[in-house]
Amino acid sequence: MTPARLGVLILAAGASRRFGPDDKLLHEVGGLPLAAHSARLAAALNAAATLAIIPEHAPARASLFSDNGIDTQINPHADQGQGSSLAHGIRHLSDTRVEAALILLADMPHVPLSHLTSMLARLTEGVDAVASTAGATPLPPMLFRRTAFPHLARLEGDQGGKRVFLDLPHTATVPLTPRQAIDIDTRDDMSE
Repeated sequence: MTPARLGVLILAAGASRRFGPDDKLLHEVGGLPLAAHSARLAAALNAAATLAIIPEHAPARASLFSDNGIDTQINPHADQGQGSSLAHGIRHLSDTRVEAALILLADMPHVPLSHLTSMLARLTEGVDAVASTAGATPLPPMLFRRTAFPHLARLEGDQGGKRVFLDLPHTATVPLTPRQAIDIDTRDDMSE
């Protein structure tokens, strides 16, 4: 899969309730706001389409992504969970000519570009999707062929791409190190 045929979705609509009252995606990690790591990673791919899915009333998040050359889409139902945001983004990518969608989480700052290029290389003929793994568990980032878009567009609540990935007949995985697999949910996660 080449970036010219790829769409990238950054899921950045979560409420971050476990983090506390501050917006965790704007909290600094490694000298940058947390969400800036995924924004820069996505921008480095130079994909055909890149969208960050954000909640309503999040102008600072919108600015962060815009500053990195990434368009945003507001999910008015972001409070319904990650599945809602993923489905919302996939519906927007369905209107483009992309042949696959790479799903990134805005709270995973340690995923390297080399991991994403390995995922793209694994999406060969006959492979429906590629997931990252830490141990045996499939997790984001995830990469899906366009044929999976209708299934992803029906997700709701806290359902993520894992459910669709596990239902597909031909999949591949690319391992992450434990550090690369960290997603920041609490302030304690910031120190890892």
